[in-house]
Amino acid sequence: MRDFPREVRDDFALLIDALSRERALAGDTVLRASLRKLSNQQAAEFAALIIRTYGRIESLKSGETALLANAANSSVPLLIQTLAGSR
Repeated sequence: MRDFPREVRDDFALLIDALSRERALAGDTVLRASLRKLSNQQAAEFAALIIRTYGRIESLKSGETALLANAANSSVPLLIQTLAGSR
């Protein structure tokens, strides 16, 4: 966790908590059990969080924080809704 920039640690901690909160049954993993318990809405929100976090890390490297953060916040939910609707 210390390897992550301060700006994304809270989001990353939230993601790790969500993906490790369920108890694994025999032959399963904590990750799989946690993923199985997520609603479609929660899965979409965490997918967007992953993309935003990645964008923030990359933008911090290049100094373009505002540009990438705005793009991730506006495009990602629409993309996820579009993909979810096509199933």
